[in-house]
Amino acid sequence: MKLRHPALPFIFNETAYSIRRRLTLVLPEPWHYLHPEAQQTLHRLIRAVGLDPMQVPILLRMYLSEQDIPMLNTDIILAFGIPFASVKENYTVLQKGSTSVLLAEEITAFTSDKEAKQKLWRALKPLFGVK
Repeated sequence: MKLRHPALPFIFNETAYSIRRRLTLVLPEPWHYLHPEAQQTLHRLIRAVGLDPMQVPILLRMYLSEQDIPMLNTDIILAFGIPFASVKENYTVLQKGSTSVLLAEEITAFTSDKEAKQKLWRALKPLFGVK
């Protein structure tokens, strides 16, 4: 059987995947390749919505498909700099079952673009109940 999309790599036991997450980040490049400023920006963003950065999974993907969403078992998917066919515009929330999907520019854009940070924050606030 040939898969249409590469399978998501599963590296933990089944129990770990049954735990529903509040947030999952999707990045197009590995964490250790990110500039330290971009890493700090992500940490600050995660803390601002009331989560612990060490408890937010980061998935490395070059694209996201609708078939990926149920497998991620998360309330919110925040994807930086990757395409997703069902979302044509960044900062537009797509609801797929019990999961909200939010796309944004590449994370490096937020280290220097204050307007991009504000757009992202405005989109995130209602998802996390932040006033």
